[in-house]
Amino acid sequence: MILTSKTTSSVCLSMPMFDMQSLRETLTDDGRVSIEWFFFGLAAQLIIGVCIFIHWYASRKRRRIVIPIPIIYAGLIAAVMLLVYASIRHDFVFVVGQFLVILIGLRILEQIRRTHAEPNETWSTDFPNVEPDTAEINLNSENKEKTGNNLQQRL
Repeated sequence: MILTSKTTSSVCLSMPMFDMQSLRETLTDDGRVSIEWFFFGLAAQLIIGVCIFIHWYASRKRRRIVIPIPIIYAGLIAAVMLLVYASIRHDFVFVVGQFLVILIGLRILEQIRRTHAEPNETWSTDFPNVEPDTAEINLNSENKEKTGNNLQQRL
């Protein structure tokens, strides 16, 4: 807003004054939640933002999609925080959405637990993967030929 004075030719810029009550009502959805709950929900969103950043950074560094397990736990904590915040605000759509996020996060943790409990082909051991020497390959093929000849002689 530009204010001019009739007595002087100077122009000054003025900022409108905010009172704390109007700021609080604006931030807390017309006073439906307290300012403490507002910052609680904001902290949950901040946790989710940090999780997304860490996921992006880890994936970019390894050049493949990576989801560190602590990120899943932190995301679940933030989702529970947002579920509590949504229930305080009495926002049914928000509650249902956060409940589904929590179910999906728990399912991901269950899949990770199952993957680590069951050994598979990609499961690594402490032993190095050693390819057979050509001498071993030749020895094995000679043994197979001898075994095959012995079987034919017996018949």
